[in-house]
Amino acid sequence: FDRITTRSEKPLRSIKRIFHTVTTTDDPVIRKLAKTQGNVFATDAILATLMSCTRSVYSWDIVVQRVGSKLFFDKRDNSDFALRTLSVTLCCMVSDHATLLQTS
Repeated sequence: FDRITTRSEKPLRSIKRIFHTVTTTDDPVIRKLAKTQGNVFATDAILATLMSCTRSVYSWDIVVQRVGSKLFFDKRDNSDFALRTLSVTLCCMVSDHATLLQTS
């Protein structure tokens, strides 16, 4: 990949991996941190959603659980929360991905 330029083509390869979306309460690192330090916990995806919520076009659903004096921001189990990665803050929803590619 060190000799690829913008003028030469390189086909993309499909990656045969399974991507696991871990909720805040199921994350082993956050569980370990919750025992010793911190009061508010969230994953990077949840925090990014909260930061862009004023401009978001798509709906989102975040559950806040209070355990003792600690807050855990989490997503619902059956939501498509982690699948929203492109065009979240557009002024209008993208109706067709092919149309977007043709105009760019």
